[in-house]
Amino acid sequence: MNDEHVELLKQGVEGWNPWRDENPEVKPDLSGADLSGADLSQCEQSPSILANLELVDIKGLETVNFSEPAEIGLNALSLTLRASGGRFTEDQVEFFLAAGVSRTLLEYLPSILETEPLQFYKCFISYSTVDEAFAEGLNQDLEAAGVKTWKWDRDAVHGRYLWQNIDHAIRKYDKTILICSADCLASPQVESEIRAALAKENRIKNANADRLREALAKGEQGPYVDADVIIPIRIDNSIFNWGPELLGEVSRRMIADFTSAERESDKYQEQIGKLVASLNPRAWPPRG
Repeated sequence: MNDEHVELLKQGVEGWNPWRDENPEVKPDLSGADLSGADLSQCEQSPSILANLELVDIKGLETVNFSEPAEIGLNALSLTLRASGGRFTEDQVEFFLAAGVSRTLLEYLPSILETEPLQFYKCFISYSTVDEAFAEGLNQDLEAAGVKTWKWDRDAVHGRYLWQNIDHAIRKYDKTILICSADCLASPQVESEIRAALAKENRIKNANADRLREALAKGEQGPYVDADVIIPIRIDNSIFNWGPELLGEVSRRMIADFTSAERESDKYQEQIGKLVASLNPRAWPPRG
């Protein structure tokens, strides 16, 4: 990924197209870029390298102009498909067709990827640094079980603002595991992370509603993306005495109980097993 190219593209057509006209020989490398929230209306995109990125929550995607095929990695297709609930949106289809992807691949890719279902949701770990020992142990146990996690002290990109790192991780990772304690719930940083996760939930719910309307208009069953992002776990009982208006948004969920649970104890092992099981996409809705 070329950071300069990404920042130029995020400026939209007024910043991007003049630069492309002045640098027609440059092949922009947008691999791994977070373009969510960007407005790409009428942007000139060819030739470009598009790999390892999700093309979701982008305005004007279907209006991007390609004068020749772009280099689009299969991982960009699969990541976008997964983030879109297993079905490409109409603007994504228009974008990929214009970029040179065959319609046949776009039509068959959902069924191909169903043969290798996602085993676990990816998780962002939200916690107070006062609870570092517990957070690190939990992180290790989740990864040992095969769950991919993001923890700020290990995964944040150096030289970038910490909040940019965190905001990107909350957007990119499926779930936010919130380690509830007195210190966590008193942290302004953690409160910002909760609000970001709730905003993501709202975006997913709105997108689900839009897809459902489109599907019903065609007589089809609408695709569904799990909109419950926050998974709270508690290591003390402070969540039940929390004052902010966010209390209801968190406490109404099923909260894993890690209170007084040493890492090697039976209670801890039982709770970590239930937590891992809940991170399997097939766990919800319950069957039987």
